[in-house]
Amino acid sequence: MSVEGARVLHFFDRYRRFSPQVPPPAKAEIVSISDIRIKREERVLKEQIARFVEEFGFHRELDMSEEDYCASFPKPAQKPEEYSARFDITLPIDPRIPLQTLHRLAGIYDYYFEALNVVDLKHPPTRKPYIIYLRSETHALNSIEEGMASLKEDEGDPTWREVVLFYLLHYREHPEPHSIVRSFRAASSRLIIEDGELVPVLEMYHDKPIARGRTIDSFYPHRALIRGNIINVAA
Repeated sequence: MSVEGARVLHFFDRYRRFSPQVPPPAKAEIVSISDIRIKREERVLKEQIARFVEEFGFHRELDMSEEDYCASFPKPAQKPEEYSARFDITLPIDPRIPLQTLHRLAGIYDYYFEALNVVDLKHPPTRKPYIIYLRSETHALNSIEEGMASLKEDEGDPTWREVVLFYLLHYREHPEPHSIVRSFRAASSRLIIEDGELVPVLEMYHDKPIARGRTIDSFYPHRALIRGNIINVAA
């Protein structure tokens, strides 16, 4: 071996002995798309349920500790595959909280003084907390009845309670401009009056929520909160 070659080998030998040892790269963790979606659902639900406790004190209404109240909700699950592209709002619902409490917290003015006695046409399968999936769309030229008829087989309208909780958790924090239709129907519920029944509607008037009733065949611009019929119920 030449003198020059020996010098090169000597240099690399010293470099190996005195240079810091770099550990081999860790094995990459493979995360599936479904795992990412479940983690997202878990974060979204945890934030909303935390607001039930921290802002609204729902646990005190039920004489529960904060930990027990949060644990009473369903565990996060992946949104049904057929809902992924259609329903962008995940909403926890607590049927144990009286409507009077929800109205007070939301600051809802009861125009007809009957919204507290609302009757639900669609009942949840349990009195335990559950989770629904929603989207919002505008029905500007349809009656409530026509809007309901246009829903797909696996879709439905929310109940009044679900609309009020949507307002508390979402709409109140991010109200839309006055130029946008801001009237949400709850066509899975009814207000029973002397002359028949009305569909309860939550309308914004100068950014204040008002509970009103509309006949099912009335034509007026309104928003529909479309919900999927599949819900996630606490065990």
